[in-house]
Parts: sequence; structure tokens; C-alpha cells
Amino acid sequence: MTRPMNIGIVTGRNRGKEKFQIAEHRINRQIRVREVMLIDAQGNKRGEVPIQEALAEAEEAGLDLVEVAGNVTPPVCKIMDYGKMAYQAKKKRTHVKSTSEMKEISFSMKISEHDIDTKLKKAREFVEKGHKLRFNLILRGRERAYAETNGLNQLRRLVEKMSDITVPEQMSQHMLGNRLFAILAPAKKKVAGSGEAKPKPASPNGEPPKAPASGGIQIPAEVRAAVEPAKPEPVEQQG
Repeated sequence: MTRPMNIGIVTGRNRGKEKFQIAEHRINRQIRVREVMLIDAQGNKRGEVPIQEALAEAEEAGLDLVEVAGNVTPPVCKIMDYGKMAYQAKKKRTHVKSTSEMKEISFSMKISEHDIDTKLKKAREFVEKGHKLRFNLILRGRERAYAETNGLNQLRRLVEKMSDITVPEQMSQHMLGNRLFAILAPAKKKVAGSGEAKPKPASPNGEPPKAPASGGIQIPAEVRAAVEPAKPEPVEQQG
């Protein structure tokens, strides 16, 4: 049986929640099945329950019946505060979007080292919050004639100062209007143990350690002597 689309009529129970509606969830009267696998407000699994009984229980608790898994039969539904859940989901999406914003910082050719350090300190704060950076190097008057020499050298120097926490995604080679620009993205943090393999310590005699026998299992010497066949003693040849 084909499930109805998640459109649903906004009833008195749903009214006010439609602006927070999450597409993958059906709630309350939008759930049009005879039975549901119910999880109550305390998180207890109640098994198969008639839909009208589940709706009545949610209504009595002042909560919503939310379809959390609609790809099974019967669908799994949970009694919960849907408005709160939808609001938190929306807030989370907004936070993820805001962390990917690009922050612009402008420099001039005559900027002092102190001002550079101040601006780069702010740039580092943006990167730590997950933002990308756009460095704009503004050139004025005769500075434009040296854009591809002095200008690019200055821009590369600024990018280099951020190389420990960012990677350049794009860098202009020619002027765009009255500026050169570079776009920097936060560098991915190295996962512990993902670097180069450390060399194994050498054995006491200075030779590289040998791989243990028997599939990597260390066998005590006395056990090895008991199970391995004794080597025949060399026979002396009589002349």
C-alpha cells in the first residue's frame, strides 16, 4: 500500500506547529494507519497499539504522536514534544549554516606589522569556529602597477602566516577591481595515529626484530623446545 504524502491537514492538535514541520516526520492525524509500534513518553516500548489509542494517550499527556520510522510495518511512533524537537532541529541547521560562513578581512599594502597581527588574530578566531576566510589586499594609486609582484608577495606572506591552521582554496593571480584576494579554508585536524608508522625498536644485538611465529602468538622457549622436533646432531666423518 502506498503511503500518503507528508502533507496532512492542520488540525487543532497540529496548529502552530506547521512552521516547524520537518519533512521526514508525520505527526498526530497525519499518521493514517490502523496500528503503530508505540514508544511512550518515558521511552518504554509498548509494542503494537491501535492508532486511536496512541493518539489518545499523546493527547492526554499534552504531547504529540510522532512517526520516527515510517519505512517499517507498522510504523514506529513516539509520544514526545514535537514542537521542541522541530525547533531544536531547525536551530541546529541554522548553526551548521552559520559555521560555514565566509569572513572577509581586508589589508592594505602599507599596513603595519602590528595591525597585521591584530587582524590575523581575529582571523584565527574565525577559523577556530569553522569559518572560511577571504583575504582582500587593497591596492591604491601606483601600488596597482606592482600588483603582480609586490602585491602577490604580500598576499602570499599573509596566507603563509595562516598555513598552520588553514589551506588555500583559491588565490588570485591578477587584480580584481582594486584588489587581490585569497580564500582560505580550515585545515582538517590530524587524527591521532594517522601519521607515518613509527619504526620498531631494534633487538638487543642491533638486528631488526623478527616477526613472531605461529600467527603472531608469542610461544615461551620451554614450550617451543617441547613441541619442536630436536635437530639431529652432526655425525663426525671418520677419515
